[in-house]
Amino acid sequence: MNEHYLFTMRLLKSHPILGLVNSYMVDSPQPASLSYMWNFGSLLGLCLVIQIVTGITLAMIKILLI
Repeated sequence: MNEHYLFTMRLLKSHPILGLVNSYMVDSPQPASLSYMWNFGSLLGLCLVIQIVTGITLAMIKILLI
């Protein structure tokens, strides 16, 4: 194996904060049906919710200032 890869993996396993990030992001078990399109769709849904909430908030602020 590549020395750089081994060093990186050793660092990810031994460092307390990087080990926590590694356990949640890299080593976490994922279901087989989870795909990139599902992740993309959930991010699009989150963006839509944020836009709706900020739009309603800005409309209420505008009404209060008139």
